[in-house]
Amino acid sequence: MTSADGRFQGRRAGRYSRGGLLSALLTVCCVVHAAQYAGRSVADLLAGLQAQGISFIYSTETVPADLRVLREPQAQQGVALAREVLAQHGLTLVAVTPSMYSVVRDASTPSATAAAAKTPLVEEIVVQTSRYTLLADDVDSHAFLTQEQVKSMPRLA
Repeated sequence: MTSADGRFQGRRAGRYSRGGLLSALLTVCCVVHAAQYAGRSVADLLAGLQAQGISFIYSTETVPADLRVLREPQAQQGVALAREVLAQHGLTLVAVTPSMYSVVRDASTPSATAAAAKTPLVEEIVVQTSRYTLLADDVDSHAFLTQEQVKSMPRLA
């Protein structure tokens, strides 16, 4: 039944429309919650985990700003989440203290060994002295003291 202004009347119509709305909202909330990490910056994710009391040590060479979460992790919080996201890029965590971790390349991952193989070895290091003179050549003020002069000065003897 409809009223004069076009709205549904009756208990069943209201109940079904509210149930459908609730179901749609729950579906949207679940989809939004599930896609919470994919595509985000790994550095931002690690910074966000600091609110849980976990600190991470890493360089921008290991975790660059453009490093992204490739796929949605199964873990939702803490060290497990960080480990799972970092594993996508051949990285892992090493415990420094109970709440502090260092981000390092995972030695067991083939991509980590390939990245290490790409790093060139330094074959030769050249060290040269400075070409600047530190003292001028015209410093010729020498003071000669005899043994008697030295003995007569209590601070020098």
